[in-house]
Amino acid sequence: MNHSQPVNAVVLSDLRTECLSRANRCVLRGEVGPALELMAAAQKICPDPRIDILMEQLSRVKSPLPAGSLERLAEARRLVVVGELEEAEEIYRELLEIHPRTPVLLRDLVEIRREMGNLSGALVAALRRVGLEPASAEAREEAALLLEAKGQKERAAMVRAG
Repeated sequence: MNHSQPVNAVVLSDLRTECLSRANRCVLRGEVGPALELMAAAQKICPDPRIDILMEQLSRVKSPLPAGSLERLAEARRLVVVGELEEAEEIYRELLEIHPRTPVLLRDLVEIRREMGNLSGALVAALRRVGLEPASAEAREEAALLLEAKGQKERAAMVRAG
């Protein structure tokens, strides 16, 4: 009797669930390409026709950025990973000049500026994002936390409330 088979099935199921959970977070951020990659990985782990349907539907969604800008975004994210935050910030600023109404760029810029210790710059980007996505609880919470860090508790409560 092989007891490892049920354990393997549980591990694979958990891994598939994690891939789909990460894909969902990517979709919520507007990152179609990474979401599709994660869904494909989930499909390899444990095939499900429902995932094929989701992938087909998601593949029809247009990215908010054209190919050239997506390449620049990938470069900026690579720079963040290797710790070149100033260079990454510059690319994000360039992309926001071209695509000023793209919340995912602002979200990433907030994180970079916070990591650099530039809370004022992070707050400016966070409030701009709230202006673009007023219904986003995540965007409001991020801006509220930065306002609180700057001692603006009343304004933070207003931002949280929407």
